[in-house]
Amino acid sequence: MYLDFLQFIFRQNVYEGMIISVFEEADGVYFRPHGRDSTKLRDSLFKYFRLEENLESLYSTWAHAEKEFAECMNLFPGIRLLKQPPFESLLSFVCSQNNIVPWITSMVMKLKEFFGQQIEGPGQTILYAFPTPNELIAAPNLVEQLKNMGFGYRARYIAECARMVAEGFYLEILRNCSSSECIDRLITLPGVGPKVAGCVALTGLGHMDIVPIDTHMRRIAAKLDFSKNQLNDKLHKELYVKFCDRFGDKAGWAHLVLFASQLRKAKKALTSKRKR
Repeated sequence: MYLDFLQFIFRQNVYEGMIISVFEEADGVYFRPHGRDSTKLRDSLFKYFRLEENLESLYSTWAHAEKEFAECMNLFPGIRLLKQPPFESLLSFVCSQNNIVPWITSMVMKLKEFFGQQIEGPGQTILYAFPTPNELIAAPNLVEQLKNMGFGYRARYIAECARMVAEGFYLEILRNCSSSECIDRLITLPGVGPKVAGCVALTGLGHMDIVPIDTHMRRIAAKLDFSKNQLNDKLHKELYVKFCDRFGDKAGWAHLVLFASQLRKAKKALTSKRKR
């Protein structure tokens, strides 16, 4: 199946309990399911990648709204906001605190390999699903296990989040409340501050207006003349309103493109500094 506007290298992963191969050809990106009717999976993947959204139209709207977006959109023509499972999104962003991408990826893989369900694929391929809350809390001495794996202080947050969700903190219901209420509820979870809550609300709970604010986004906000102040809870709320006013009800998606551009600039600046 051809997936418009996506840019992936070949990889295999587990989605909805089955292994999927995703690979890129000259004319587009394709997937190959292993072990289930591809028609049903097609609908699920369309939702996961939000393929019902016309990305070209969204980019055009955002480019007209903001010159800064127009200048970077051609560098990142295929960025899609994924519709991740809420619990996976929650723990992934808890892992992201004060962390870098390779270590975050390593932590997520460890959660899957040590606590998730093993899935067998073609050619004796073995992959692992993301663990459920019940699978995590069933693990003996979970906090100590996670600390021994290198999760550090995040170990207790992960264990407590898993326990609370297993005992009735129903993440799915947060899809139906307002974005501000969703954030307020999420920050009651251990280890979840405004930034992590914003990321979970955006990627896992469908609140596409939410713009998670960190150092990179604060720099973008300064370029857009939104604010040059230091981050605090009040500024988070102010910037959220300003981004929504500028980019509309999918401001969180627009911010991903701006964020990618800022990361590239930061990486170039760091590389240049190291060469001096």
